[in-house]
Amino acid sequence: MPSPRAFKYYNNMIKQTFDLPQPPSANRYWRKTRAGRIYIGEDGIAYRRLVGKLLMINGYKPLEDARIGMDLIYFPPLRGGLDLDNISKALWDALEMARLFNNDKQIDDYRQRRAGRFERGLVRVTVWPDPEPCHARP
Repeated sequence: MPSPRAFKYYNNMIKQTFDLPQPPSANRYWRKTRAGRIYIGEDGIAYRRLVGKLLMINGYKPLEDARIGMDLIYFPPLRGGLDLDNISKALWDALEMARLFNNDKQIDDYRQRRAGRFERGLVRVTVWPDPEPCHARP
């Protein structure tokens, strides 16, 4: 897996970009017992651990309790489809478990896009502290 592509400064704060393997779909991330209890399955736990190791090895900088901007570019695998909203939550949970941020509720600015295909799938994650929250009113 490639190392982080860049550490750039964004308004005097660090902007980080990582290439991570494609997360499992929601159908493989979440599992259900016969009694109806929902839990994180083996694929989800393995993905969380892998993301944690990759970020730790590559020296990410935790954003702690900052408001966050996030840009995701998905490179779907050569085979099969990709439902963007079906895999985003797994990625957010893995980044939270890796302690990149404290809670996914901190994400104020979010964008996701689909790009060209890549062997087994890849997601390019760019995160930054968002110093300018939206002050729009209804």
